[in-house]
Amino acid sequence: MNYLVLAGIQLSYVALFCLRSVFMVKGQRNVTVLVGMLEIFVYIIGLSMVLKNLNSPMGVFIYCSTYAIGIFMGMTIEKRLALGNVVLQVITINESELSNKLREESFGVTTWKGQGSLGTHDVHLILAKRKDLNRLKKIIKSLDNEAFMIFYEPTEYVGGYVVK
Repeated sequence: MNYLVLAGIQLSYVALFCLRSVFMVKGQRNVTVLVGMLEIFVYIIGLSMVLKNLNSPMGVFIYCSTYAIGIFMGMTIEKRLALGNVVLQVITINESELSNKLREESFGVTTWKGQGSLGTHDVHLILAKRKDLNRLKKIIKSLDNEAFMIFYEPTEYVGGYVVK
């Protein structure tokens, strides 16, 4: 049994599995179906190699350990692809400066006043592409290092200022 080929197949399978799961959650049907088809093809090849060589403890070990490494790879790839959008809710004390700067940078921002235990604060709701998240956080932190930020992924939205 060629252990390097087995490791490569298993790494590919699990990375594809992770990506298919992400595409499925994001509602991207066509991509999900294509990745799923490729994923199961790679899986069958790898599994058949292991089943033909069950007497090889090293082969079974490689198959199992590269599963874990493949999960890590799939998560890393997904993070770099940064598919979809993110919504930030930011609580700060300098409403006009932050919202004006974010609008200059082409982010959609909705603001309102909120009452907290320390008084009145400004609340900002921002929709952004996930790939712009680090840049957005840097802008916010540069204007208010004490800003409180909550991140979540929207599953559906209608109307308003939609990120292109």
